[in-house]
Amino acid sequence: MKKKIIISLFIIFFAGLGTATSIDLDVQDYSENSVTVEELCLSGEDNSYEECFSDTSGESFDVPEEGSYIGQINDPSYESEDSSMYIWKDDQEGTIFVEETETEESTWQFNLDVEDTGENSVTVDQVCLSADSSDYSECQTSTSRPIFDVPGEEGDYTIEVSDDEYGDKEASTYIWKDGQVGTVFVEETGATWNHQVSVIDEDENQPAEVDSICLYTDDRSYDQCKYNTDTGMFEIPEPEGSSDTYKVSVEDDTYMNRAEETVSIWKDDQLTRIYTGINEGSDRPTGGQGGGGGGNGDDDPEDPEDPEDPEPNFQVSIDSPADGSTFNLGDSVDVSYTVENTGGESDTQQVEFFADGSVEASETVQLDSDDSISSTFTWDTSGLDTRTYTLGVSSEDSSDSVDVELEGSEPDFRMSIDSPSDGDEFEPGEDVNVDYTAENAGSESGTQDISFKVDGSEEASEEISLDGGTTESGTFTWSTSGLNEGDYSLEISSEDDSESITVTLDDDAGETGGGSSGSSSTSTAPSFSIGTTQDMNLELSHETIVAGGSVQASGFVENARAGQTVSIELDDSEVATTETGSDGYYETNFVPEEVGTKTVTAISNRAEASAELEVTPSIEITSLTHPETVEVDESFQICAEADSQVEPEFRLFEDGASVASDSGNGEICFDRTLSEAGTYDYEIVASAGSNQDNRTFGIEATQTGAGTGEEPQQGLTGAFLESVSGTWARLLISIIVGAIITVLALSIEI
Repeated sequence: MKKKIIISLFIIFFAGLGTATSIDLDVQDYSENSVTVEELCLSGEDNSYEECFSDTSGESFDVPEEGSYIGQINDPSYESEDSSMYIWKDDQEGTIFVEETETEESTWQFNLDVEDTGENSVTVDQVCLSADSSDYSECQTSTSRPIFDVPGEEGDYTIEVSDDEYGDKEASTYIWKDGQVGTVFVEETGATWNHQVSVIDEDENQPAEVDSICLYTDDRSYDQCKYNTDTGMFEIPEPEGSSDTYKVSVEDDTYMNRAEETVSIWKDDQLTRIYTGINEGSDRPTGGQGGGGGGNGDDDPEDPEDPEDPEPNFQVSIDSPADGSTFNLGDSVDVSYTVENTGGESDTQQVEFFADGSVEASETVQLDSDDSISSTFTWDTSGLDTRTYTLGVSSEDSSDSVDVELEGSEPDFRMSIDSPSDGDEFEPGEDVNVDYTAENAGSESGTQDISFKVDGSEEASEEISLDGGTTESGTFTWSTSGLNEGDYSLEISSEDDSESITVTLDDDAGETGGGSSGSSSTSTAPSFSIGTTQDMNLELSHETIVAGGSVQASGFVENARAGQTVSIELDDSEVATTETGSDGYYETNFVPEEVGTKTVTAISNRAEASAELEVTPSIEITSLTHPETVEVDESFQICAEADSQVEPEFRLFEDGASVASDSGNGEICFDRTLSEAGTYDYEIVASAGSNQDNRTFGIEATQTGAGTGEEPQQGLTGAFLESVSGTWARLLISIIVGAIITVLALSIEI
């Protein structure tokens, strides 16, 4: 009897076993490294199943049936979207990808130095820094070197300085790394110059006291007067540019009035002399001047003594260039001038040459009365900006000025060979290093190819970039292996200039030392190296991208000029180009089409940086055909086609259960037959790697003879199967069958 029961239980157990369904679920970050989370859960979308595991990086879940499930993690240190998956077989594998939560925002330190135009650190009332693309803003007070903790990502920022003495200043900066140092320059406001106006009696050449001396601007924003004096000392605002223009007027009852004399004030402590004479009918003030008594007995008084000789007066005039002249940046401009002593005494004075109010040069001039001298100052315009400049020449008594315009000049690459020297000798087989220097004599930046030729045939070339007025040195290596003795012409050339020398290959050169001017190496292959190496970095917006998706490439080129070309290559094929901004930052987009692990390289001049990019296949179902209605027990087809870079896999689901699968390019068809009438829900899923596309639809199965009034007869099993489906149905049927077998087995003797 015990044996009967045991056999029956085994029968029930094995009869009750359905299809096993489980999934091994891993938790990984986007670098495909396993991470441990506080809780990993799996729950069914269409049933009440839910199971969770704690402190795990992956678990195996046994689910009750095929169907759609949701995987999720619970951990404050990681974030992830709920992962939907369809579980249809045993030992299926799946992955939930998570990303580490930034619990504390990363920051960079930005050090700012506040300096005046003399490059001295100054303390200001307040310095504020704000990000242009976020809500970050921070202010510090009473500081000269504030330190800001900014968000740890590259971006544009605005600096604002507020101060009573230095005024308000706004500047922009680009912050791209931790520990970066920046400088903002401020200029003291409210600075003043002293300007002295003296009134001279032109006949006596001595100070003349007048009722008033006034100095003012055209708009009367400045208007000051000094009264009953021969000299007025005025304190005026320091001009924003190189000079300011004022009007001077003199009023007096005895001396002639002088109205609106125009004076250009271009430096502090400048002196303006106003000459005036006696009004007709007025007596000259004596003021202790003139003749006296003490007669000699004659009726007529003695003639008054002759007045003192007039003071020296150095009058300056600029002979060239003319006002409004134009020059190219980098030119040496000769400023010719004449100074004449129109006074009555000899004198020695300093004559100064200035550009925009800044003294560039000076010389000492000695002149007797009525003598003159001409001379020239030379103005070097290298490194200046293209704009209008005021050039002036001044003595202690007068000044003259002209405005000139500096314009940019085209790049002009001038070439020179530094070594070897013309006529040097080398032994055949030596590698000769040819050193050269390229100088951009123009004012504008440029990029040119530098070519190295031997007897007119190009051996090597390299592209270099130079800002205006800068130089760069380089070396080409000439291999003489296999060459015969004789003279050879070596030439270095740019697009603008070239220089060549002649050297000799001689078997006896090593004994005479003829090649000592040049240098040699042991290399046998032609090579060259030019200039210095720039550093750059590259960042990609995605580490993994579906083929056909857009990827942003961005980064920074150290010491780059504005407009420097950056090329983006994907596995050595150029896919995009862009240019650096004035801050050295670059950004562009490209679209990868081929699937696989790709190397993205950014190249700018001699700098380059690389990053890995995983390109996964895209998948799209492009066609789907199926009948809307079929007859029970009648065969039909469901066909689909998908577009992908790889061979797609197709899986067909019927009422949530996987019923067929296949893979291949082109149209894939599945043969189906429905044994019972009713509406069936279908889903076809196309997969390419980890990417999927799906379509859902319904098919109606009809029974022949329906509508005759006869109800189809169904047995117990058919009715039961119509009400219960899927794995649970099979399990319940197995249990019922097992129970029946058990009852029968009780009557069997073993």
